[in-house]
Amino acid sequence: MSYVNVLSPHQVRITDPDQYQSIVDAEWQIIYEKLDKCVESGAKVILSRLPIGDLATQYFADREIFCAGRVATDDLDRVAKATGRPLIHYPHCPTPSHHRY
Repeated sequence: MSYVNVLSPHQVRITDPDQYQSIVDAEWQIIYEKLDKCVESGAKVILSRLPIGDLATQYFADREIFCAGRVATDDLDRVAKATGRPLIHYPHCPTPSHHRY
């Protein structure tokens, strides 16, 4: 079995189904670690220009965190101005020091 990511020039060659499962498990672990970082940051609202997937939406909802994806840039700018906090421009969640209490 061979897995080729069309978005990357790298290949992963798999000869055993257990290898495939270990890769899938590692991917899920990475996803949940990123979601956990968002929760641990203390955020109660997460807004994104990009879509937020169903898994993340449910994960946040279960933890009483509001999230919205596909938010217009102008709207994000207005929220940042109204709260006095800068927009965070990276894919993982910020530390609590980025939040307004």
